[in-house]
Amino acid sequence: MNPKTFDPKAIKDLLGHSNELIIKVYEEIDKGSWPVYEKLIHNYENQNWSSLKANAHFLKSNFRYLGNLEMFNILKTIENISLDETKRVEIPILMDKFSASFAQIMSELKEYLIFLKK
Repeated sequence: MNPKTFDPKAIKDLLGHSNELIIKVYEEIDKGSWPVYEKLIHNYENQNWSSLKANAHFLKSNFRYLGNLEMFNILKTIENISLDETKRVEIPILMDKFSASFAQIMSELKEYLIFLKK
């Protein structure tokens, strides 16, 4: 597990040390993130800025629980600038950075879930 992409300590700081609760939240993140990620990409490609903002907000919260502050901040920036025509020029670079790491982070989450359930 790479602490730069996924930090199990972060969720314990937010929720406490109940493995049952942590597993439940991680399972919800695992299940819910992929569809929202696909919507984020779709909305970006179709320049649906208000939906892009909502998708970024949803995923931002998930990455806070995963302890990935870099992805959290990228999504926060996308959320904050998506409705501002003058700042939208930054979105392609941010989307590239986010997309490049998303699958790896979600893979690490799955591996950690398997570990927690043992």
